[in-house]
Amino acid sequence: MARVARAGDLAYTRAMDIIARTPIDPYAPRTVSVTGSGTVRVAPDIATLRLGVAIQRLSIAEAQATAAETMRRVIDALAAAGIAAGDLRTTSLSVQPQYEYPRDGTPARLTGYQVQNVVSATVRDLGRVAETVDAALEAGATTLDGLSFDVADPSGAERDARAGAMADARAKAQELAAAADAVVVRVLSIAERGADAPVPLPRMMAARMMAADAAPTPIEAGTSEVEASVSVVYEIA
Repeated sequence: MARVARAGDLAYTRAMDIIARTPIDPYAPRTVSVTGSGTVRVAPDIATLRLGVAIQRLSIAEAQATAAETMRRVIDALAAAGIAAGDLRTTSLSVQPQYEYPRDGTPARLTGYQVQNVVSATVRDLGRVAETVDAALEAGATTLDGLSFDVADPSGAERDARAGAMADARAKAQELAAAADAVVVRVLSIAERGADAPVPLPRMMAARMMAADAAPTPIEAGTSEVEASVSVVYEIA
């Protein structure tokens, strides 16, 4: 143990000697490092729905045929609601056996098969989101497991968020420099920490559906926040 301790002391002494003999560059600039963040709120202009059909029958063939027929009606309803073919995409297709598990401990019994088909639909007219949801459900969709709002082209909001992040960083640098009796001279380096995808914030959307025998599905479109963050090193004097 003593030998290990002496070896550690020797390594520490050598490290401190190297630090002591390392010259300090008198011409190295004084710097301050800060982070800045910027946030821009934008109104979403597209919505994405995930609609599914889940059918259970005694045989795979019967379940598949019924699910296919039902999904075709759902897709036709989405097309009638204004969804373009390029905005429809199958995201999941599965077949699962279904079992009954008796309480008396006897072996499980196969009761049939379930076929599930899920499609994603992009709605580009937010005023028709409620109409689209109700039309799909009336056509036979059995699940609605996703509804999100987004911005089709967030590039403009991202630019504004970056500008806000840089302004925030400079304000922090000036505040710190002033506290040290210095002034900000110039930017030495910038690193973007990534612009976040739009984040929805609650706000009621005026989406209405004309229907005599059913109330429209209420929809919240919200607003979205686009965020940016930067790390900046400034020279101060």
